[in-house]
Amino acid sequence: MIKVDGGTFMMGAPDSDTEADDIERPAHQVTLSDYWIGETEVTEALWKAVMEVDAVPFSLGDNYPVRRMSWNQCMEFAQRLSQLTGLNFTLPTEAQWEFAARGGNFTHGYLYAGSATLDDVVWYAGNSDNVLHEVATKAPNELGIFDMCGNIAEWCLDDVYDYTSEPQVDPTHPNVTNNKMLRSSAWDDVAKDCRLTARWKTGGSSAWIGLRLAIQN
Repeated sequence: MIKVDGGTFMMGAPDSDTEADDIERPAHQVTLSDYWIGETEVTEALWKAVMEVDAVPFSLGDNYPVRRMSWNQCMEFAQRLSQLTGLNFTLPTEAQWEFAARGGNFTHGYLYAGSATLDDVVWYAGNSDNVLHEVATKAPNELGIFDMCGNIAEWCLDDVYDYTSEPQVDPTHPNVTNNKMLRSSAWDDVAKDCRLTARWKTGGSSAWIGLRLAIQN
C-alpha cells in the first residue's frame, strides 16, 4: 500500500481536453484527507490467499490482476482482509482514485498516470497484443503506483453520479444502487480512454474489470 498525503486538486477534465466526454465534466475542486492505496491492482495470488480458494475466473497466473469479480465480491474481499489485518480495507472513492492517479501532491500534470507518453505507463490496444499483462510491468507514476491507466479497469467505492461544479471535501456517494463507478481502462481500450480523467458507469462484472484496494483512516 502507498501512503497518499491529503491535498486539494481539480478533479475531472479541463475544457481544454477536447477528447473528454461529458461525464468527465465539469472540473471541480476536491480536498482529500490522508489515505492509502494499492501499489498495484489486487492479484490472483492475493485474492486466493484471502478468500481461501484454489482458482479464480479467467486465471492467467498469480501475478496477474484478478478479474470478473462483482462489486459486492470485492467488498467482501476487502472485509475479509480487514478482519485478517485489523486495518480498514475498502475500495477507493473516485476522488481518491483520481488524486492518486495524478500523483497526489507530487503531480507533474501528466495526461496519463505517470507520463505524458502513453506507451511508458499503459497497456492498451496499441501495445498489449490484445492480452492482459502482469501487474507492475510498466513504469509507475509519481507516487510509485502502477497501472492506474490501462491493463484492467477498476471498481470504485462510489455509486453512479454526475459531477457538479461545487468544491467538495472527502466526497462519497453511498451504496444505494447496483450501478457503480469504474476508473482506469483495459488492455483493449483505445488511447482516448486511457486518459486518467476517463470514467464509466456499470452494474455488472466483466473480464476487463478488476480492483485496487484503499485503506481509509
